[in-house]
Amino acid sequence: MELVDSTKGFMLEKKNFKSLDEIIETWEGINTITTNRCYNSTYVSKSDTIYDSSYVYNSSNCANSKNIVFCDGCGKSEYLLASQRSGSCTFSIRVDDSSNCSNCYSVICSNKISNSLFIQDCFNLDECIFLFSYCQ
Repeated sequence: MELVDSTKGFMLEKKNFKSLDEIIETWEGINTITTNRCYNSTYVSKSDTIYDSSYVYNSSNCANSKNIVFCDGCGKSEYLLASQRSGSCTFSIRVDDSSNCSNCYSVICSNKISNSLFIQDCFNLDECIFLFSYCQ
């Protein structure tokens, strides 16, 4: 795959894909910004700007964490999946803009949540489901 100079621009011609392998091959040819910057970290793959962490995959801007997958802006967390801008979370999936969550799924803008599902704008909950804007 050839990228052109400033006379034609850097847009590629439209291409119809017939398989996932063709998509991946094209992406690898044009993906020039993935850098894999890791500092004091081990076992990091397809991630960027990772500090003092281990076992990180396809994540960015994470620090002091272990076993992180598909996360962005998470810190001091362990066993976290598909989460953003959260800290001090463990064993959770889809925790966004929250902190101190453990054993949770789909928690948004909350703090001190444990063993709970589908929580938004809440504080200090344990074993709850489908709550929003609740403070205890």
